[in-house]
Amino acid sequence: MRIALASDFHLDRRQFNRQQRWQDYMQTFIKVTQRVGELAPDAYVIAGDLFEKYRPHPGVIRRFLQEVARLHCPIIAPDVSVVLDPTLVGTEDVAEGLKDDGAIIINTPEAPAAMREKLGITHGKVYTLDATKIAIEEIGRPIPNTPMIGALIKISGAMKLETIFHDIEKKFLKKLGERGVQGNINAVKRAHEEVQGE
Repeated sequence: MRIALASDFHLDRRQFNRQQRWQDYMQTFIKVTQRVGELAPDAYVIAGDLFEKYRPHPGVIRRFLQEVARLHCPIIAPDVSVVLDPTLVGTEDVAEGLKDDGAIIINTPEAPAAMREKLGITHGKVYTLDATKIAIEEIGRPIPNTPMIGALIKISGAMKLETIFHDIEKKFLKKLGERGVQGNINAVKRAHEEVQGE
């Protein structure tokens, strides 16, 4: 499997309060994304700081979506599907194309067997985790993506927990302080321990 990994695009950043710097950040993102399209990897992961602000300008979001849409690389047969919003189960086919030995991880307090029934699938493994609850308890906000990383690491074996802990500390210590870093680490750890599957 080939993965293109990028991070820290900081779209919508106006460094030194100059419009030119805003355009520089956007052009860098466009060039990298075009190159990813040429390489045609199995996955394109933007690991963090895609946007500079919590609520980027709608024009920036629109431009981002336009560029990503140009990739024309749908995920046809995922090894793992991660569902952050459980309301998608039943309204969207979140297991579409899932490989026979694939896995689906759903952010829900429901048991894996109940979710398998709702999905209507007989193949693959179904994992569940109440990532929103963990995020609220450990981070203080309902952001399930952080705990879901812990579940994904356990299921995929893609990396060691210590690696993600180091990355969280390195990336967030200045921004969140020791308490915020520990909350994120605890969320990943708990998810790694609490994810259930069948």
